[in-house]
Amino acid sequence: LTVLLAAAGCTYIMGIPHGDDVMLNYQTTGFHETATIREMFNLRPIKEFEEWLEKMGIMENGKLTQRAGDA
Repeated sequence: LTVLLAAAGCTYIMGIPHGDDVMLNYQTTGFHETATIREMFNLRPIKEFEEWLEKMGIMENGKLTQRAGDA
């Protein structure tokens, strides 16, 4: 679904902890999906967020660094 939304030009999805609930019949997005979609569609975060990611060492030149995902 996230791929279809990105292909259709959707500019916002809510990333929440990934999981499935078979009793309620739903699946949630995961934080990793946002990074994957950006890479697949050659997209970048908004300027202010990308600058913050670079300041924190999480992103460099539009790509996630080794630090991305570390607690």
